[in-house]
Amino acid sequence: MTIRSAIGYGMGDFYGGGQGVLVSTYLALFWTRFCGMTIGSAQSVLGLSTIISAFAALFFGVLDDNLYRFRLAREVGRRHLLMLMIPPLLLFGLLLWIPGLPFAVYLGVYVLWVVLVQMFQTSYNPLPGEMAQDFGERTLLSTVRMFISSASGTLVPLIGGIVLALMGEERPMGYMVVAFAFTIGFALAAGISCFATWELTPCQAGFGQWENGVIKPSRIGFQGWKRRLRKVVREYASTVRIAVFRQHLAIYLLVLTSTDIFSQTFVFFILYNWNRSAAFASILLSCGVISLPLMPVFGWMMTRIGPRRMYAIGFSAGLIGVVWLLAAWLLEGRIPSPAWMVFAFAGILWFLTAKALYGYLPWTVFPYVADV
Repeated sequence: MTIRSAIGYGMGDFYGGGQGVLVSTYLALFWTRFCGMTIGSAQSVLGLSTIISAFAALFFGVLDDNLYRFRLAREVGRRHLLMLMIPPLLLFGLLLWIPGLPFAVYLGVYVLWVVLVQMFQTSYNPLPGEMAQDFGERTLLSTVRMFISSASGTLVPLIGGIVLALMGEERPMGYMVVAFAFTIGFALAAGISCFATWELTPCQAGFGQWENGVIKPSRIGFQGWKRRLRKVVREYASTVRIAVFRQHLAIYLLVLTSTDIFSQTFVFFILYNWNRSAAFASILLSCGVISLPLMPVFGWMMTRIGPRRMYAIGFSAGLIGVVWLLAAWLLEGRIPSPAWMVFAFAGILWFLTAKALYGYLPWTVFPYVADV
């Protein structure tokens, strides 16, 4: 495992991490300002699509593990066959950022967008377990991945804030320039990750009987698909018998949900509670750049003190950060503006550092759960 290989793998999270920041920071705001939607309808589309995304994850999780039945997937790779489809399909996401289209178009394209995210993640996330067996190598993959993810999450609001400040927030063109540039960048990053990574061969993954022709594809029929569906449901349910997986799943869902709530509401919070601009909100979010030099430190801590203590540090710091941002809201207009600005920026730096730490951990722990 080389740094070059790790960077190639990590480029996938330029898309995986950056697309969420782009959507959560600007899409609802763009829809409400230039596409005729209310805040409620825009957030309803995002929320409905999240539910669809959850079911898509179950579907693609089963699909990519069973693609070895087909010759093309055995040659290309059951993970990589799905990953190859992502870059061209991502370009449909450009339609999300064109004003004046029917509501149904925005809904349909955004559903496709979130389904593609799950299609990519279910094939991308297992790769560390297949690319490396060594603890240090997997930690290297996860650390580089989270570094690139944090970098994309910082670049989106930073560049967005600069572009909006230059082109104006009251016209759609600034948002469109940012969204178009990053959407094309996400497609390129997903393609790089696909060609820079590898997975287990069918024989290594235990599917050699299909590769060697011992088992021949046959017609399954309706009853066969029903049996397989029941089997898949039982297999998914069986995972929660493993205590460490239950703990990981609970932590992951809580972290993911809290992060989504923060991402979807932060810009509106800055606009309506702090009475600042979207460009100012973007600059605040770009303070996440502080987490980039800390990623190697997180990787070192992972191998030295383990995830349990790191979770305790991250969650405690995150709670302090939430209280800090609340205090900034309550103090807005009550203390001199220069002092408030220093206080607000210090609070967001603290909170985003904590968020980077407890956001880093579930993705780093995940590759080891499969071993259990």
